[in-house]
Parts: sequence; structure tokens; C-alpha cells
Amino acid sequence: MKKSYDKTDLACEMRSPVRGEGVPGVRTEEKTVHGTEILLTEVSPGEGERRSGRAAGQYVTVFTGQFWLKGAEEYEATLQALAEHLRKMAECALPHKPIRDLKLLVAGLGNRFITSDALGPLTVDRLIATRHIREADQRLFRLIGHAELSLIAPGVVGQTGFEAAEMVLGAARCAKPDLILVIDALAARSCHRLGTTVQLSNRGIMPGSGIGNHRQSIDRETMGVPVFSLGIPTVVSASALIHEALTEAELPTEGEALTTLLNDGESFFVSPKDCDTVVAEGARLFADAIGLAFRS
Repeated sequence: MKKSYDKTDLACEMRSPVRGEGVPGVRTEEKTVHGTEILLTEVSPGEGERRSGRAAGQYVTVFTGQFWLKGAEEYEATLQALAEHLRKMAECALPHKPIRDLKLLVAGLGNRFITSDALGPLTVDRLIATRHIREADQRLFRLIGHAELSLIAPGVVGQTGFEAAEMVLGAARCAKPDLILVIDALAARSCHRLGTTVQLSNRGIMPGSGIGNHRQSIDRETMGVPVFSLGIPTVVSASALIHEALTEAELPTEGEALTTLLNDGESFFVSPKDCDTVVAEGARLFADAIGLAFRS
């Protein structure tokens, strides 16, 4: 039985025998784009969901490595790979809508006052809203050469009293977007994934699911339009760290005393020491990717 410390937001961390072994309902493909390793995972409804523990949809995992330490050429290659998949996914979801005519709502989830959770708000800070320009001056908007952008950083329920999903839905009712892009920090099971992996999905998101704090989902069913999610893992639970270390050392991972220890650590999360840099540079990467992907 899967324990709580096995939880993760990353499709690439699904337990074997899902990845690469032809499990019914789950299709994976590994490829390299602009020198960047990418894993494509498609989970079908029903059996695929049961076997993977993931909602049905497409998951694109970009293995960026420590992108904040890369030179300009390597950063550009990572950016191109991410932007190409984001644009391709948008074109697939809205095949009859040219990119230049899209109305895009970007929602930056999370608490900007907590470093490991500030990825969404910091990404929104780096983008420029153009919805009001389109309404006021069509000629100027066309010269900008980008899809219409509306932005929202809804905060967390403890700050506003509103679920993030409620805030995003309210903004969507006003902006009437063709597509919603949700940016959020993720939880990983392995410390090796922190800050080195980007996940893009067309399935939307359930905020807080990776740390056991399930909030109202933000997806096509709740919003009425396609919802993509984009995130970087910034935290891992203490239980997951212990479990991973024992597994890599080929030591026992079962037993009453160990289970008690792991359960005690399931609500304690840690982030990398350079988390502030990871989040700041991750926000830059995401803002650049959105700008490139939705340029007409």
C-alpha cells in the first residue's frame, strides 16, 4: 500500500512498473530536444489512472538540471525546448484558434512570502498584461505581437479567505480566456528533482496535493476551458528523504519503528539551501517561455 511519503506532484516519479515498461493505459516516450532530455507521459482514463495514480492527461517532464547555473547558450536551449512544448500543447488543445488570437489567463499560485511557494507570484510579476491594451488600442496590441495576457496571483486561502480556484474562476469569468495557464511550486519525492525538473501538463492542477494539503482543483471541469499547469519542485518531505536514503543504501524500508518515524516526518518539508535562487530563476525561465510560446 502506498504511504503518504510516497506522494509526489511529478509524473516522472511514478512508481515502477509504470515508466518505460508498457503498462496498459500509460504511454511514455523519451527524447532530446535542443540538447535537453524530455519525458512525455500520457495517462489514459480508467486503467491508466489506476495504475499511475495520476489524472488522465499529458505530462511533459523537462530535465533541466541546475538551469540557474547554466550559461546563456544552455539556458536558451532549455527555454526553447520548454516553449516549443507549451506552444504545441496549446495548438493541440485549440486547433482552430491562431496563437495571435488567443486569450490567455496566467494564474500564479502560492504564497509570495514563503520562498519555496513563491514561484507562481514571481512568474506573474515578470509578465506584462495586455488585455486592457487590446480593448483600448487594437493597432498597438497587434504591434506587440503576442497573445492577449491577463494575470492573477490569487494568494492562498489563509491570506484572502478565498480558495485559489474561486479567485481564478472569478477572473476567468471576466477575462473569458481561451486557455488558463497555472504556475505553481511542486513537491517531489526525491531530493535530486528539486530545482532540476520542470513539469508541464494539460490536466490542470490540484494545489497542495503533493504535500497532502488538497485544495479545490483548477482544471477544465471547474473552469470550463483548457487548463495547463507548469511547475518546478521546490520541496520534499523528510519522510521521503529518509525513505530514499534507505532505498539507495539497500537497507530495510519496513518495520513498525521505521513506519512510525516516517509517519512523524510526513508533514515536515525541506527545500534546497539555494531555494531563493531556484525560485527567482525559475520565474524568469517560465516568463521567458510563456513570452516565446505565445508570440504570434
